[in-house]
Amino acid sequence: MLRVIGVMQDIAALVVRDAGTRALLAEYLRDAGFEVQTFEHAPPMATTTSTVVWVIANEDVPKEAAMLLRSWLISRSHRRAVILTRSPRSIRGVLQVDEGRLQILVPPVFPWQLVDAVRLSAKAVSR
Repeated sequence: MLRVIGVMQDIAALVVRDAGTRALLAEYLRDAGFEVQTFEHAPPMATTTSTVVWVIANEDVPKEAAMLLRSWLISRSHRRAVILTRSPRSIRGVLQVDEGRLQILVPPVFPWQLVDAVRLSAKAVSR
């Protein structure tokens, strides 16, 4: 894989229940130049990241994950989320945050699509 050399773009929090998937996505994001903090569940409110990538798996309860994500997002006005879910409508309904703070991707998602979404989110934060 191509490794980006230079300044890290942003710190991205990655929330994925499955450890194997979490490790693969974290490696891909790191190879794309991001510093990644990984979590099985919601990141702490005090985490320094402004962008979270949250994978809501089929076995997860979308509303529960959305409530945790909503709490994290509203704790700081600059925070953004990239969400991977098969239930985008129910997630949006629970989140009730400005659409400009969200990017919702519906699987199947290629890793480069995820990287592009995180870059776009990081760019929005830096404005």
